[in-house]
Amino acid sequence: MGHLLSLLLATAAVAAGQVAVAAKPASTANVTQPAVAARPVLVLVLNSKYAQVFENFVRAPGAVHMAQFDVHVICTDREMDGELSKLGWRCRTTVIARGGGASRVYTKRIPYVVSLIRMGRDVLICDIDAIWIRDPLPKLLATRAGIVSSPGLSPGDAIKKYGVAFCMGFIFIRGSDLKVRDAMFALTKPMREDQGDFNQNMMREGLEYDTIKVGFTNETSYGRLHARGKSYDGLRVAMLPRSRFMRQCSPNTDFTATGNVVIAHCHSHGKQPYLKTKILSEMKLWFVPPPADGISVPQPDTDPPMPEPGTQAWTAWHNRSTQ
Repeated sequence: MGHLLSLLLATAAVAAGQVAVAAKPASTANVTQPAVAARPVLVLVLNSKYAQVFENFVRAPGAVHMAQFDVHVICTDREMDGELSKLGWRCRTTVIARGGGASRVYTKRIPYVVSLIRMGRDVLICDIDAIWIRDPLPKLLATRAGIVSSPGLSPGDAIKKYGVAFCMGFIFIRGSDLKVRDAMFALTKPMREDQGDFNQNMMREGLEYDTIKVGFTNETSYGRLHARGKSYDGLRVAMLPRSRFMRQCSPNTDFTATGNVVIAHCHSHGKQPYLKTKILSEMKLWFVPPPADGISVPQPDTDPPMPEPGTQAWTAWHNRSTQ
C-alpha cells in the first residue's frame, strides 16, 4: 500500500506541474483553456470493460467544457491504455485493481485525489456515466462551499438522517480551501468503499445541514462540519439541486442543451457496463453511432469523439466542430 501511495503522489505531483502543450484554438465558442495550474482537475477512473461507455462520455453534448479542466485519467488495467489511444486519449497513471468489483476500482482514485488536494488543487471527481449536458463549472465555482456534491442515493444511514448523501460520482472538492485540506485525512480514513465511507466519515465529523432535513430539493442546500476543536470545524458543504444534477432520470426529461439539466448521472441499478449502456440508451443519452452493417470498408467517422483536451488533436477537433 505504501508503494502504491508513493506512486500516486509522485504521478500527481508531476501532473500538477505540467504546462499546456497545445495552442488555444482560434475559435473557442465560449470554451477557454486557462493555464494548467489555474484549472481545476477533472479526475476520471476506468478500465477496459468501460471503453465504450467512456467513448459515449466524450461524445456527450457538453463534453467540450472539459477543456476548462486539467483532465487526469486513472486506468485500472493495462488494456485501457490501448483503448484510450484509439480515441485520442491517454492514461495519466495506471493502478491495477484486482478483485473486489467496481467499488474497489472507484476507491483507487481516492489517494490520487487526496494528493492533488494537499497541493491546493481544486478537484472534480466524475464517473464516466455522468453525462455532461451543459457546462457545470459556473455553478461549481459560484457555490460557496469547500465540498460541493450532486445528490446521491446511498448509503442508507446518510439518506435516513439527512434525506440525501454525497455522490462520489460527481463531487467538487476545493483544495484551495484550507479547511478542506485539513479535513481530508479524517474524511478519507477509512476508505474501503469510497461513497459509503465518505458519507460515514462526514457523519462522524459532525455534518449538519442548515435545514432539518435536506431531501432531494430543487435548490442548493448548505451545511457545515461541527468538529469542535479541530482545524476544519465549520467547513462548508453544499448539495446541488437534483433537477439540474440528476441521479434519478426519466425518459420524459429534456436532456437537450435547451433544457435545465447540467449533469445526467442516471441510476442504473448496477455498475456493469451493459447496465450503463442500457439506462443511457433508454434515456436517449447514448451517442456512440451503431456499427454499419453490410459495409466491407469502414467509413470515416463524420462526427468523431472529442480527443483529450490540451493536445493538438483536441485543437484540430475543436476548430472543425466550431467552423
